Amino acid sequence: MLEVLDMHVVDVAAAGAIICFAVTAQAAVGFGSALFAIPLLVLLGIPLPNIIVLVYTCSMMQTVIGARKLREDVPWRPAFAAISVMTVGLVLGLVLLSRLANLNKDTIRLAVGCVLALIVVAQIVIRPKPVATLHPAWGAAAFVSAGFLGGACGMNGPPLVLWSMAHDWSNAKTRGFLFAVFSMANPIQIALLTVTFGPSVLWFAVLGVGFLPLVYLGSTLGLPIGNRMKKDTLKTCAFGLLLVIAASAVVPAALKWARGEKTQEEAELRTALNRTDMETAKKKRAE
Repeated sequence: MLEVLDMHVVDVAAAGAIICFAVTAQAAVGFGSALFAIPLLVLLGIPLPNIIVLVYTCSMMQTVIGARKLREDVPWRPAFAAISVMTVGLVLGLVLLSRLANLNKDTIRLAVGCVLALIVVAQIVIRPKPVATLHPAWGAAAFVSAGFLGGACGMNGPPLVLWSMAHDWSNAKTRGFLFAVFSMANPIQIALLTVTFGPSVLWFAVLGVGFLPLVYLGSTLGLPIGNRMKKDTLKTCAFGLLLVIAASAVVPAALKWARGEKTQEEAELRTALNRTDMETAKKKRAE
């Protein structure tokens, strides 16, 4: 199993801890499991498509259970509309992801960190005043953006959160909408990722199923934290932590670029070439 995943047992344990932490944060704050998990998993060196499959598999249990519990409050018509429009953005995002997947790890960390920082700043700055209905154009923009971000880096939540919070919906209706959309979007994205990158990514779905006890543990730990702390305090802590995570991904990669240092892949390639040259020289001397 570890050979198929191309991961060491320590990396698997670290990935499990990250998933548990991300789910705990989402249960406490109400959003952000992908925002917490994906940048940290990128730091482990796991390919981005595999990370997205892993995170979406783990979050699927949470979202399906949440949608089922709140099914009477779910605004199903907007939820189905969101899925239909998101699929367009999802395909476009997957095109970008197929290009990102071929870049070196430092570049991917830099890109994911920048996206995370922009998302957090947008959620802090944009505070829409709730209204009964929004112009359909806002919905189209939010759903396409959610699909695109989901396809490109797995972070499809923020546009949907901002759009739902712009309505004067009850807390249950807002959460029901988000749970319903995520529970329908996750399997669609996993299927499209499988088509795009091959069936090997499904091994990370298997790993995600193995992490489901950690998902349950994280949910159990996070809910009491959310109940004890004030909502604004929780959001402030969450946004601050997300910005730290973004900085931990962006700063090291940016410093390497600024100093003109070689990436890890370039260094490994240079080492391999030097070894080949040395072996060739030894053979010539022996002859």
